[in-house]
Amino acid sequence: MITSSYQDLLIIWEEKGVKKNTATHTAVIVVVVVVVVVVVVVVVVVVVVVVVVVVVAIVLSAAVAAAVAAAV
Repeated sequence: MITSSYQDLLIIWEEKGVKKNTATHTAVIVVVVVVVVVVVVVVVVVVVVVVVVVVVAIVLSAAVAAAVAAAV
């Protein structure tokens, strides 16, 4: 997916007459890698937050159930 997008970008550059430039290619690769890393980090953080919320909800519901059972 990333590779094909990069190749598409190169084709567009060639069509527009942009010269192939190693520095530009490196910059594009760096940007793509940074974007991918940021997306992965965000996804991991979201998953961790969801897991923590679910665990807390389970613990709280168990505590509430125990309290209700004790009260009754």
